[in-house]
Amino acid sequence: MAACLTAERLLAGYGDGGLLGRRGARMGVGVVALAIALLGGYVGWRERSWALALSAVVLTAVCLAVSVIDLRVRRIPNALVAALAAWAVVQALLLGEPTWGEALQGALVGGGAFAVLFIIGRGAMGMGDVKFMAAAGLLLGYPLILGAMLVGILLGGLVALALLITRRAGRKDAIAYGPYLAIGAWAVWIGQYLL
Repeated sequence: MAACLTAERLLAGYGDGGLLGRRGARMGVGVVALAIALLGGYVGWRERSWALALSAVVLTAVCLAVSVIDLRVRRIPNALVAALAAWAVVQALLLGEPTWGEALQGALVGGGAFAVLFIIGRGAMGMGDVKFMAAAGLLLGYPLILGAMLVGILLGGLVALALLITRRAGRKDAIAYGPYLAIGAWAVWIGQYLL
C-alpha cells in the first residue's frame, strides 16, 4: 500500500493525475498490496526468515512503483532509486548477502554497463535506467546482476519489437525501459529463493 501511495505522490509531482482518482483504482491498489504481502509471507515461510519476507515486500513494492511511474511519465524518480540502494544496505546487514564486495561489483557492473548504453545510445536510455541498475546491482550483487540485466534487456527488446511490428511505435519513439529492468531485477532476486 505504501508503494502505491508513494507512486501516486510522485506521479502528482510530475504533473500526472495519478491512478487513485480513477474508477476501481482503489480496489486495484488493495489487491496489489495484498498480493505483495502474500508474496512476502510466502518467501518468509518457505525460507523461514522474516528478513527475507521483508526484503521480498520492499523489493516488489519499489519495482512496482518504478514500473508504474516510468510507464506513465517516462521517469524513474531518484527517491525510488535511493530507497532501493538504502534497502540493499539494510538487506546486506540483515541477511549477509550479497557480501559487500559482491554488492559493490554488482553496482559497478549494472551502473557501468547501462552508463555505456546511455552514452552510445544517444537518448535511447535515460539516466534513471542507469541509476536504477546501479542500485539493483547493489541489491543483487555480482554475478546476479548479469541475469537481471539479461532478463530486462530481452523483455524490453521483445516489447519494442512487438510495438514496431504492430505499428504502435516507430523506430525513433521512446519506450519506458524501467519496467523491464525492474522485472529483471525482481525475477532474479525472487528466483534465487523460490527456484
